[in-house]
Amino acid sequence: MILTVLAALNAIDAQEAQAEAPVMITNPDWVRRPSEDDLASVFPARALAEGVSGQAVIRCSVSADGALQNCTVIEESPTGYGFGLAVLQMAQTFRMRPQLRDGVPVSGAQVDIPLRLIAPEGRQVGMRSFRVIGQPAWLQAPTREQMDAAYPRNATGDGRAQLMCQVQGDGTLRRCEIRDATPRAFGDAALRLTEHFRLDPRQAEPDRGHVRPRVYVPFFFDQPGTDPEVGERIAPQWRALPAPEQLAASFPAAARAAGRIEGQATVQCEVTPAGDLIECRVRDEDPQGLGFGEAALGIAPSFKMVPWTSDGRPLQLRRIRLPIQFIDPQAPQTEPAPAAG
Repeated sequence: MILTVLAALNAIDAQEAQAEAPVMITNPDWVRRPSEDDLASVFPARALAEGVSGQAVIRCSVSADGALQNCTVIEESPTGYGFGLAVLQMAQTFRMRPQLRDGVPVSGAQVDIPLRLIAPEGRQVGMRSFRVIGQPAWLQAPTREQMDAAYPRNATGDGRAQLMCQVQGDGTLRRCEIRDATPRAFGDAALRLTEHFRLDPRQAEPDRGHVRPRVYVPFFFDQPGTDPEVGERIAPQWRALPAPEQLAASFPAAARAAGRIEGQATVQCEVTPAGDLIECRVRDEDPQGLGFGEAALGIAPSFKMVPWTSDGRPLQLRRIRLPIQFIDPQAPQTEPAPAAG
């Protein structure tokens, strides 16, 4: 039996939000949709080689400015070719006209997006010459101060942009192109910020043809001097987690001596702009007095968040509650009961 960590890792603002059933948008008004070049860039390599077409449906939350976030694949056909991941990679290229409540843009609604990828007939010359990284694990990203400094001089209000960049072997970005910008000046501002990004080099491995991968980079520019909406409910993304051997070694000796084989604790930590967890303290532990809180404190710094959100902002979480469940790896495994009859 192995030590497990709970997946319910939520920002405090999200935990304390009222639980309401999300509104489903059935007739979205799209401001931007992926182009043919966008679709070609993510067409699954095996499906392309075999001439197989496919489709998938993703479900996404919609932010107050019409961007898609927290997307998941809910349907995929045929399976095994990667059409679900391909459509998921396209989520950042969609933008919807915002939903209004009393005349004010609001977030929280959900939308289902079906997308069909058609394999071209005949030879596919130049159809897909590179891999697109679908879930970039940023090690470094621009700070709010750097975003404010790059904000266009004559602009007013918020702005949005999206780049496509080539990823170098060390995780830095090169040869970036503006794929979308509203207004145009924000595209130029985004280009000035690319030097501050760095991906995990493990994602930067070239394809078999030695072609460097690409990555879509979204940007949302909050007007300087305004307080960005931290409560956009962006789900935390992790760039680092505790190693298995670290988890296995962290089960409290006092709990094992007391005959306990499992327990849990929740810690509350401050979050730095780089995504590190600091100044953690125990919120609760069960059972108490057997070391589960101390064990959680020891593990917490190994969790590191991605410093750039899926909607294109610097990480703005101030603190997070991290529930961790412990199971003794030395506990004997229970044999399954024999089937009746």
